[in-house]
Amino acid sequence: MEHSHSNSAALLRLGVMVALGLAVFTVIEYLVATGHLAASFFLIVMIALVKIVLIMGNYMHVGKIFQSEGVDE
Repeated sequence: MEHSHSNSAALLRLGVMVALGLAVFTVIEYLVATGHLAASFFLIVMIALVKIVLIMGNYMHVGKIFQSEGVDE
């Protein structure tokens, strides 16, 4: 039973860290887009791609598609 609790706590901690990371990336993206930071369109695209990977991997669980059927996390 303790193993399940520690696993749940770890997943919650990961979810919060990913959400905070997404918030930070969004603020940076906004500052770049409004011209407050000297950067380019390329930087905005790179940040957007990182956010896409974080969302798909952690919230949409796309990685589980490629796991074998018998594996349960």
